Amino acid sequence: GGKSPIKEGEMRHMQVSSILKVGEEVRVPNDEDRVMEMRCGADERHVKVLDRVGTVSWVGKAEVKLAFGAGKLSFDLNVFEGTVERRCYVSGCVLRPVIVGSFLCDSCLTQMPVGATQHTCSTHHYSICPYCNGTPATITIGTTVVRGPTWKHSIDDGTSQEGSGTVTSIATTPENRLSIKVDWGDGLIGMYRGTPYQDVMPVYDGGMMAEGVMKAIKESHVFARAVKLQETEAKRHQKRVNLLRKRVFVAEEGMHFDKSSTGSVIRNDGKSLKVTETDPHMIVSEEVVDADDGEDVAVSVRFEYHPSLTEVMFGFGVVCDRPLGYEDAIVGHLEETLSMGVVYTGSQWIFINNTVTTPITCPPARSGDVITVAVDASSTTATFSINGCPVLQSVPMERPTFRFCISASLGTTATFCPPPSPQAALLYHQLISTCRPQIPTREYRSTSGLHYHTTDLTAVSEEVLTPSALPLSVTWRVVSPASEPKRPLFGVYKEDPENSTCWTPEASFIGYRTGQPGLIAPDPEAPLTCPPVGPSDIITMEVAPTGTALVYINGCLIRRSHGLLAGLTFRVVYSQHLVPTTEKPTEQQIAAWAPYVCPSALLPVDSFTGSFHFADVLPTAQVAPDGRSAEGIESKCGTLVTRELLNTSDGTRSCSFKVVENKAAVIIGVAPGYPTEYKTAPLGMVGLRDSVGLLLYNEETMRAESVSCVFVKNDELTVVVAPVLRANDVVTVRVEDGRAVFLLNSEELHVDADTRVPDEYRFAVSLMCCGSEVALCDETAPSAPEVRNEHDRHYTSSFSVMSEVRAPSLSEKVESMRCAFNSDMKKVLGRIGVVESVCERTVKLNFGCDTYVFDYDVFSSDVRRMCVQGCALVPTRAKDGKAVCTSCLAQIPEAAPISTCTSHNITVCSYCDGAPEPLEVGSIVMRGPTWRYGDQDGTAYGEGVVERVGGD
Repeated sequence: GGKSPIKEGEMRHMQVSSILKVGEEVRVPNDEDRVMEMRCGADERHVKVLDRVGTVSWVGKAEVKLAFGAGKLSFDLNVFEGTVERRCYVSGCVLRPVIVGSFLCDSCLTQMPVGATQHTCSTHHYSICPYCNGTPATITIGTTVVRGPTWKHSIDDGTSQEGSGTVTSIATTPENRLSIKVDWGDGLIGMYRGTPYQDVMPVYDGGMMAEGVMKAIKESHVFARAVKLQETEAKRHQKRVNLLRKRVFVAEEGMHFDKSSTGSVIRNDGKSLKVTETDPHMIVSEEVVDADDGEDVAVSVRFEYHPSLTEVMFGFGVVCDRPLGYEDAIVGHLEETLSMGVVYTGSQWIFINNTVTTPITCPPARSGDVITVAVDASSTTATFSINGCPVLQSVPMERPTFRFCISASLGTTATFCPPPSPQAALLYHQLISTCRPQIPTREYRSTSGLHYHTTDLTAVSEEVLTPSALPLSVTWRVVSPASEPKRPLFGVYKEDPENSTCWTPEASFIGYRTGQPGLIAPDPEAPLTCPPVGPSDIITMEVAPTGTALVYINGCLIRRSHGLLAGLTFRVVYSQHLVPTTEKPTEQQIAAWAPYVCPSALLPVDSFTGSFHFADVLPTAQVAPDGRSAEGIESKCGTLVTRELLNTSDGTRSCSFKVVENKAAVIIGVAPGYPTEYKTAPLGMVGLRDSVGLLLYNEETMRAESVSCVFVKNDELTVVVAPVLRANDVVTVRVEDGRAVFLLNSEELHVDADTRVPDEYRFAVSLMCCGSEVALCDETAPSAPEVRNEHDRHYTSSFSVMSEVRAPSLSEKVESMRCAFNSDMKKVLGRIGVVESVCERTVKLNFGCDTYVFDYDVFSSDVRRMCVQGCALVPTRAKDGKAVCTSCLAQIPEAAPISTCTSHNITVCSYCDGAPEPLEVGSIVMRGPTWRYGDQDGTAYGEGVVERVGGD
């Protein structure tokens, strides 16, 4: 399985989100030609996901990554339609359309003419052209045009770059695409692709700017100089980036410095260099690393210089794979999606992340110091070490594709090297210990409160809190709002700073910030749902004996972090913006913050007495008066939890849900006892951490998704082999030994994933759309599903692409398949494979490295047959004796059971459906699908009567 984050209840079967932003869902355009021509590259995997919905897992300047179940694929920004809203790649800002002059598109790197519409984020200096925004400028006959973003026609325009021509005709091709004819003058005429391509573009978009205003802008000397400088600078940066070599990283070969870098002498092997330029600059690696490949990477660089050098600067870090302007910046000082590293400034060590600096407490640098960057591919985080000692751990990386980079002052030599030995790391750790402030240690007494040791930015308690000393309550008054949004305000150090490898808030701080509300660690993606605090606001932090941390602002419970500090030894810490106090919030303060109370604070806490009831606190669902059933009344997701609060120490507990109506999909599972953001977040997704759920589709959605059931936890999806959920089916969740077990109609489902649940939990269900209805059943007697018709049977899997199907066991039937059996297939018989493709007569299964083809009819009846287009086959009976099975090509007798798809003219006989009709004495019969007896029946498809069944 792979990550597939689903935000705020928007599932694939719902209305697709049209925003290119992490966590949102976007549909891939059904245009194979454009997708295969993408700059980021494409293969058959991209073709398979055309017109499918993927979840945005990463957004860059020029491309995005979409997650489709187990895999992630890159797509150019400009292949998406105009209905898909583009956003700033840095933080998802809205792009504003403006017209200010010529500019370089950050996505396609095309120099746009004066007057072109620029979709820009001024905060992060990001601009894209109309084509990359999915809204290319309109071209009509007579329009003056120049080369566009998709130009690939050599010098048809008669120049190397700046030629202009006039559109003389526009036609529509048989493929329903525009073809534009342009006269470039001097007898040069060419045909070029129009929408959805843009081989040519208008000189300026007159529709959005009055001609007089445009003329005034063009004639402005200041504007002309600015445009010229911008164009020159952009071209220089683009040229430098285009010169960068893109080599795949191979661990055995190590890293190599890019030889196109100026200001340094690089040795022949490319693994060492000496800086020869006075001004510090950035030198990048030739290798481009992609963390999505799943391999962890650790690289070390040793810096050496002559002792006579008094002013030394050097640093090592990571930067995005196409770092525009890198040659004029140093490590961490490039305003890109990814630019960070550890730098020694000549007097102190600092960490720089997108120009934001953080001091690091370490001894002064010496020649021979080694900086190591280790990237964890599973979490896409980086750990920075100096001489083998981690100084910053698990720093999130904004994008998975990157290069390593260094900066150093004149005369410094940098060399890729092995990591320092454990002995060297231990010695350096001892040196770091001597640099840290020495904090006194006191025994905590509740009667005397806490005493604080003050540093430059924070105050740390002298008391070390242990689990036996809890509960704890600390209150502060805000004396000024945080001037730096990312600065922490209050919380705890999860370890004693004297014993910590690195005493910095980013490394060992668990706490809350309020200038830009959010939880710093360990859950940076769970923001506080409240506004920033202001002067005189009262903040209280409580820690219960169970380790649960509660945050109150002006008397209102804003955050409950269940078990966050369980078993930890810690000190309390707060920033310079707070002062300890015993004051209480005023009535006005309480009233102002009441709307931001943590949703879990509103939940009832009932004991289990043999039956469960829904908590009626969800505006998107209507709960019955008895609390035993609920119906979704809004189109967005809502998660219902039970009033009863359970604990895994209570033993085995189970809860059954009868799905009365499933309009698209429901998720049934377990939520934490106090689930933050449970109202809008679906089970297993962002905002409902540590919850688990079984996502069950109805038949219509199953055909669209090619899967009927998925297990969800912490945004990770695992396909589960299960039948399609139908009305009145019963889903049971049983918690035993701290894990969730799922049953559908009393049949246990196999879930190949981590199903552990929190110690305190509630049973829960997520209603994904309006009209879905569930009802709670008695724990000991779940109702059985209704029998729908004589053809209804229990399916465990289906012939849907990406579904899991168990291969048949070895038998004479398998060895005589029409598609040919070979000895290599024996190793996969009885194993579970993934359906790769389905034809009228065969199905292809993928078993990791091996792919094999099987006849349709060798599978058992519990594998649901599907139309080659993914439709469900409808059971019926043959109306006459003229029907022919599209799988085995056998003629089907009148009234014989068949399964059909009338939309695509598919008919499957009972034999190929895995459920041949039983024969008995007196039955009238004719040749069957496996007939091999010549003309014993006298004539083709002659009829006979069964005289005996069994024996010779």
